[in-house]
Amino acid sequence: MRPEYAELRGRGGPSRVTMPYGGEGWLAVDHADVRKALTDRALSRSAALGRDVPGRCR
Repeated sequence: MRPEYAELRGRGGPSRVTMPYGGEGWLAVDHADVRKALTDRALSRSAALGRDVPGRCR
């Protein structure tokens, strides 16, 4: 395992990161945080749009 991941896990919770294209996002490296993010309906794209529609690829 890369030491960077161990450092991020040691901080606790998701970490704010800068993507290669310059945008910002959140990175979850702990199993519990990833599971929470994947099962939390408030974090879904459809909830943000207010309807359940497929996303468009750019």
